[in-house]
Amino acid sequence: MIPKSIHTAYRNIRANYKFHLVNTSGLTIGLICVLLVLLYARQELSYDKHHPDSSRIFRVTEKISSAASTREFAATPWPLASALSQKYEQVENVARVYKHFIKIQLTYKENSFYADNFLFAENEILNILSYNFINGDPASALERPNSIILSRSTAEMIFGEEQAYGKSLEVNGEMYEITGIIEDQTKPGHLKADFLASLNSVMDEEEMTSWLGTECYTYLKLMKGIERSDFEILIKDIAYDYAGERIRATGNTIEFFLQEITKIHFSQALRSELEDPGNKKVLFLLSSMGIFVLLISILNYINLAVANTIKRNREIGINKTFGARAAQLISPFFLETVFILLIAILVSTLVSLRILP
Repeated sequence: MIPKSIHTAYRNIRANYKFHLVNTSGLTIGLICVLLVLLYARQELSYDKHHPDSSRIFRVTEKISSAASTREFAATPWPLASALSQKYEQVENVARVYKHFIKIQLTYKENSFYADNFLFAENEILNILSYNFINGDPASALERPNSIILSRSTAEMIFGEEQAYGKSLEVNGEMYEITGIIEDQTKPGHLKADFLASLNSVMDEEEMTSWLGTECYTYLKLMKGIERSDFEILIKDIAYDYAGERIRATGNTIEFFLQEITKIHFSQALRSELEDPGNKKVLFLLSSMGIFVLLISILNYINLAVANTIKRNREIGINKTFGARAAQLISPFFLETVFILLIAILVSTLVSLRILP
C-alpha cells in the first residue's frame, strides 16, 4: 500500500506542479525568515560564552558620582589591576587591556596600512580569555615589550605565504616581534582583536599610578567558589585605600563593580565601551517578525491545501466507489504534505546557510 501511495502522491504533485510550486515557495520563505532569525538570536545570546570558566570571568566597571551627575565607565584606572592582584587572594588572574584611540599604522617591507581591532594587553589576558594558538607560547607571548600576536587571517594578509611567526613588524614607527599566531575569532565576543600587542610596549608601572582616570579595561577571573556579590562588596571602595585624599579633593565618589563577561554584550551602554552593545528589544522584534511571517506562510499553505483537496473531491469519490479504505484515501495527501515540507526545509536550510557570512 505504501509504494502505491507514494506513486499516487508523486503523480499528483507532477500533475499540479504549479500549485505545489507556489505552496512550497510560500512555506520556504517563512522557514528562511525563522531560520535566519534563530541563527542571529543564537549568535547574539552566545557572546563570550565560549571562554572556559566564563561564569568566573568579569570586567570591572567604574561609577563616578558628583552632586551634578553620575557617570558609568567600562574603563578603569591603571593601578586597579595591580591592587586587585596584590590585595585579594580570591583573584585567580587579572589583566589590563588598552586601546589606542589613534590610528595604528603597520609597515612590512614596502607595504603600509592601518589596522583595525588592535589592542594592547598584559600576558595574563591569555589565561583569562580563550585564544587558540597556532604558533607561540601563551605563557609568555606578551611578556616582553614590543611583542605582538596576530590572527591567522591577518598574518596571511600581511605576509602571504611567508612564515609570520618570529618575524618583525613595524607598528607606528617601532619594531615589534611576532611572538604568536592565533586562530581567527569565529565565536562571538565583545573583545575583538586581530592584533594583541604587549601593554608594556606603551606603558610601564611608573606611569600607571593615577586613580583618577579611566584609561584601561580590567578583566579578572575569580577563584572557584567565590561569589560575585561578596567580592564586589570588597572592591567597591578600593580606590580610597590608595588615593582617598585625592579623590575626596575632587568632590567625586568612585565605586567599582563587576560585570559578567557573558552579559557585557547586552548591558546598558557605558562610557568608553569598546563596541556598541546589543539590543534585546531589536532581537525580540526580529524574532516576533520571523514567527509572524512563518504563521502567515503556514496559514497560506493550509488554505491552498484545503482548496486543492476540494478540487479533488471527484478523485476521492471514485476511489471510494472502488472500495478504497480511509487510510488509502488519506495517505496520498499525507505523503504530499511530508514531501513538500521536506523540500521546504531543505531549500530554506541551504538558502539560510548561503546567506550567512
